[in-house]
Amino acid sequence: MERRAYIKITSIPPGEAPEHIRQSWVGLTLPLEKGYEGPIEVELGGSVTGKYRGRRSVYPVLPWEALDVLGKENTEAAVYWGSRGFYSDNNTFYFDATCAEIVSPPEDRQLNQVFKALIQGVRAKVDGGQISVPEEFDGELANRLADFTRVWAENYPGNQAEIDNAQQNLLDWVHSATK
Repeated sequence: MERRAYIKITSIPPGEAPEHIRQSWVGLTLPLEKGYEGPIEVELGGSVTGKYRGRRSVYPVLPWEALDVLGKENTEAAVYWGSRGFYSDNNTFYFDATCAEIVSPPEDRQLNQVFKALIQGVRAKVDGGQISVPEEFDGELANRLADFTRVWAENYPGNQAEIDNAQQNLLDWVHSATK
């Protein structure tokens, strides 16, 4: 599974679009084009007039991915960009590096939440006396949880069957180790 870099828009991007349209990007997390892990230097023209804006450090984002995320938050802004041809294969959104930051991919954030919940759930049952993990298995439990996390990271979101299988293996081990 190819990992992609993501940015979070932290302030209103500069540009020619109306401010309320540009404001709608703030707070959104967007995937960079595949193969990019950070900002690039490009010569830019304005998105409305095409007027030369100079060489800028920017993050490249595919338009249909950006507009999919934007459309879930602000339909008006997505329609604005879509009506200007930004769904085309020939366009790229370039977000100025001064208004965005690299962040963890959403699946990593979700994985961290699942992993923490799983660990908390198992630990709560151990600490609450509902299950008893012999001391010699405590390190093995951490290894099994790490294995589950690795399988999740390698297969999310496309291979749910593999994730379900890894989860069942983990649960089977917990049940056998706690008898």
